[in-house]
Amino acid sequence: MKRGIKSQMKFLALALLATALCLSLAAAQEPAPPAPDFTKLGRTFILELTTGQFDKAAEQFDAAMSQALPEEKLAQTWSSLVAQFGSLKAIQEVRVVPQQKFKAAYVTCQFEKITLDAKIVFSADAKIAGLFFVPAEQAAGSNSAAPGGWTAPAYAMPNSFRETPIKIA
Repeated sequence: MKRGIKSQMKFLALALLATALCLSLAAAQEPAPPAPDFTKLGRTFILELTTGQFDKAAEQFDAAMSQALPEEKLAQTWSSLVAQFGSLKAIQEVRVVPQQKFKAAYVTCQFEKITLDAKIVFSADAKIAGLFFVPAEQAAGSNSAAPGGWTAPAYAMPNSFRETPIKIA
């Protein structure tokens, strides 16, 4: 009888050990959460501004951005852009560029009068840590920019002038 109890105890101990091992392996193999889609986050942020959802847009700010650009100031900034450049007609593209420990989403916004890049800087936890509106960069492969990065404005007529080197003594 004692022998039967001992073998049952051994079996129970082994079963518990096997269960604990299986549970720890299952916990260790849980998939990591998916990486943030900064392209989608950038596009969504601009769409929220366009539709006047400044509260939703401001909720994505980190603590420093929330202090620097509260919801009311964000609304004023967007209204100022729209007053100056017209309403947003289209989002042409979104490029994500790593910048040190951040990711910058460049959302190319076509307004009625100009095309700008909204540079939205995201922290590692996908919070917005910076927001800038800068002149839109030309698409890769375009050869109309000069080597220094300068591009003639659309109204320039290159055939109406010529460059001549001069020497100042």
